[in-house]
Amino acid sequence: MAIETLVRKYISQREEIIKTNSPYNETQVRSDYLDLLFKDLGWDIDNNKELSERLRDVTLEYSFKGEDETTKRPDYSFQVQGKRIFFLEAKKPSVNLTENKKVAFQVKSYGWTSKLDFSVLCNFEKLVIYDCRTLPSPEDHPTKGVYKSFSYDELEENWDEVFSLLSYESISTGQSPLLKLKEKQKGELSFDDFFLGMLEEWRIKLAQDLIKNNPKIESSVLNHYLQALFNRILFLRICEEHEYEKFERLKTVSDYESLKALFLEADKKYNSGIFKLIEDGYGLDVGIESQKLIQFFSALYYPESPYSFSVLSPEILGSIYEEYIGKTLIIEDGKLQLLEKPEVKESGGVISTPYWIAYKIVSEALLPIISNLSINDILNKKIADICVGSGVFLSAAMDVLCEVIVSKVLESCDNPDLEQFVYPTKNGELKPSLHLKHHIVTNCLIGVDIDSQAVETCKFGLLLKMLEGETPESLGDFFEKYHVEALPDLDSVIVSGNSLVTHADYAGFKGINKIEALYSVNPFNLKDFLNSKGGVDLIVGNPPYIRIQKMIKYAEPEVKFYKSKKSNFVTSKGIFDKYFLFLEKSIEVLRDSGHLSYIIPNKFLSSKNGSSLRKFLIDNSIVEEVTNFGSLLLFDKADVYNCIVKLKKGQANNYNTSYKGVTDIADWLTNSVESVNVEKQSLSDSNWIFAPPEISAIFSSLQSNIYTCPLENITKIFVGLQTSNDPVYVIKKTSEDENFVYFKNKEEEVEKVEKDILLPCLYDQKFEGIEVPRAEALMIFPYKIEDGKAKVFEEDYFKESYPCCWEYLSKFKVELSSRSIEPKKNAMWYQFGRSQSLTKFDGERKIIWPVLSLRPTYSIDSKNTLFTGGGNGPYYGLKKKEGVDESLEYISACLRFPPVDALVMNYSSKFRGGYGSHGKQYVKTLPIRRINFESEKHLHDEITSKTNEILEYERGLQSLDAHRRELVLKQIETIRDEINTILCNLYNISQDNYQRIVRFFYEGQ
Repeated sequence: MAIETLVRKYISQREEIIKTNSPYNETQVRSDYLDLLFKDLGWDIDNNKELSERLRDVTLEYSFKGEDETTKRPDYSFQVQGKRIFFLEAKKPSVNLTENKKVAFQVKSYGWTSKLDFSVLCNFEKLVIYDCRTLPSPEDHPTKGVYKSFSYDELEENWDEVFSLLSYESISTGQSPLLKLKEKQKGELSFDDFFLGMLEEWRIKLAQDLIKNNPKIESSVLNHYLQALFNRILFLRICEEHEYEKFERLKTVSDYESLKALFLEADKKYNSGIFKLIEDGYGLDVGIESQKLIQFFSALYYPESPYSFSVLSPEILGSIYEEYIGKTLIIEDGKLQLLEKPEVKESGGVISTPYWIAYKIVSEALLPIISNLSINDILNKKIADICVGSGVFLSAAMDVLCEVIVSKVLESCDNPDLEQFVYPTKNGELKPSLHLKHHIVTNCLIGVDIDSQAVETCKFGLLLKMLEGETPESLGDFFEKYHVEALPDLDSVIVSGNSLVTHADYAGFKGINKIEALYSVNPFNLKDFLNSKGGVDLIVGNPPYIRIQKMIKYAEPEVKFYKSKKSNFVTSKGIFDKYFLFLEKSIEVLRDSGHLSYIIPNKFLSSKNGSSLRKFLIDNSIVEEVTNFGSLLLFDKADVYNCIVKLKKGQANNYNTSYKGVTDIADWLTNSVESVNVEKQSLSDSNWIFAPPEISAIFSSLQSNIYTCPLENITKIFVGLQTSNDPVYVIKKTSEDENFVYFKNKEEEVEKVEKDILLPCLYDQKFEGIEVPRAEALMIFPYKIEDGKAKVFEEDYFKESYPCCWEYLSKFKVELSSRSIEPKKNAMWYQFGRSQSLTKFDGERKIIWPVLSLRPTYSIDSKNTLFTGGGNGPYYGLKKKEGVDESLEYISACLRFPPVDALVMNYSSKFRGGYGSHGKQYVKTLPIRRINFESEKHLHDEITSKTNEILEYERGLQSLDAHRRELVLKQIETIRDEINTILCNLYNISQDNYQRIVRFFYEGQ
């Protein structure tokens, strides 16, 4: 429904539904207005794409609202590729959003707790967008934190702005201004900083009571006990919010004994080890002051709590816990101190992986392994994280496994044997059952970490993850069917140990007191442990990044072992980083043909110190994919530039590595990053590179030039024709006569088709000169271009006008009919698989270039040459936009200008001597120097003239003898240098910087 129609409808009802006593409720405004409003904004409210609950555009919550119009969970959650972007809280029109403090606080609390930049409050009478980056308070006026608001009568007039802010298109492409909120708010405090601060404050307060009653308590026991206590309390508080426990049950606790009784009761219900009483095992005398407990519990509820446990995800809580366990309580000389652990301090702080990154990494690694397997086979796969931390990667693996299995159940046509794996939701969809999650966490997931506190954090997070999405009804159904506690014990699958040092290794350590150091080194026989679980199919994670110079300050004996001859590590010689060793160890312990996917610093791609790791990876694995984020920062609290490496254990003489250079996170999340295939021969221990700082500085000046604009501003860039079966449509003639072209088909049989249905086509041509190379192939083109539109031939017309071509294509009818053809409506079996770019080949001059090239090769086409291509090429084309005065020759010269092309080489492929991806995502932003035609026309014309002069020289090259050819090539080089000198002046680039670019990116090619 168009926005104007929706607004008119509202106006016709408004007088009745805004009355205070109106029976018109929130459920009605959702179905009558808000669902339609956000459908108009492009959101798939009804999940017509049939995506899983976690990946759907919008997750809906239908829950009872009290008289104060508040709920425990937001009504709508909007997300892109599983990454939550914002909440929408709905209210009935009679609620005054500009005066109601409670509902304003509610939506800000949801957004702030979930670490979202913004969220929305709407009753259609008013749509309010709140900046959620600032600590909310129940006492704030509803106007505080408002980013933008629109009344119902302002929506139509301001629809373009609303669309730019909240539409799926603007959000998914990263263009919405709401995704670019940079300016810090006064007093801004993130949820995780606030919550961590609260935990640390209470950690010290409660520790003081423990020390008072247990003066000889060891620091390790103190830390262990307090973490277990917080785990239990937070677990029960979250269960209250999800109605597994009676709301405000913790508030009834008045002393430690009654709290202990509550833990014992919970242990019978949940099992899992989380409520095991540890104080008796350590002989602790726990006597926490009752008033402290009451104060602590009060801080977990509204109005003292500015956060909402209903939207506190296990992953966010896990990242907070990673910060929490990065510090430890130390008792020295009777004084209590909270200090950063040495390994955390020396590594520059905790690097916590956001869940959406972990999910993306795990899904891209795991789906190819399990997609074609049966459910039973999937449930026998083993996924491990051997530096598990808070367990975010295992949490993501649980989600991926659940989604795939639920999907397979839906495909199974009501197989009763599979009903155990799913449970119906209130709206009739199927979700993973608690029984399925039990099986996954106990049989499919494995976690190891050197830090025992991290292990407890991981187990805690996975148990919360298991309860995510459960209801009192689903828990009751589970108890009735299986007669076991709600949660499993994870002690045998998530364990503490040093993944890099075995007990046999530790026996060879020298120069230390082995008994004292045993606990900190924590040796562990990783391979034996994994083999006891049946081996590992996939290892995922974010291993620790700690340079050897830092590690030696707190773990000198361990470092000496890694560098010794007794160590089997080959990447530990010279200067290395700890993640080198994790990659090496992971490949060692994987089962044959097992897979690995790690997110690690991208500096190893180019650094001299990374050569040993690069060599090891080439020699011992198949490098399946490298995703490089360049200078993008993925982690909030760490200045680390990252890449993702996907490896397969084993060796192969020849293979291609898929390389993705990410310049925009939104593109990566929506799978819009083009990949380039790089042959194994292009990988060596010395040629995975990035541009050095001095080159980056040149790029920065180039892109900040006020006289330039992105290429896409003045041209229309398009992909080639996508037949979805080039071997059938693209032919290479063997001969021709007046009416027909003769060729061999895929089966090497001689065929003929009519000349008039063929157009010249580039298929596998190398580009060298300014003019597009001669088309070496022909393409069957069954379309008419009329009035700027492409129309596929009608069947009768095709048969009558081109009978030979019809007969030829008919031989492949079954094969062609099996393609995915878009658009599907009224599709003909013989049309191309995709309709993009059909009208671009209309005879107008254009620039064509190959996606993969070593040097800039943008060539001008005046012959209406066709080319194939999709997201990965092999070719792209562009035409000038209307009103652009610069010539194609000039634009081509700018694109060939080495400093401009080097931007592509830098941001796409990082392999020295390898090919750069000149795909649209890299080329569209290249800076083109605009011409001031009043004062610079002579420079433009000179470049155009010189480009055409080169073109004339190139056309005669093929017929020249060697001597004359050498003369001409030298003359072309001289003219090109003259063009580049003019462009250096226009772009304000010195000759020294120009030569730096040429030497770094193009010498030796």
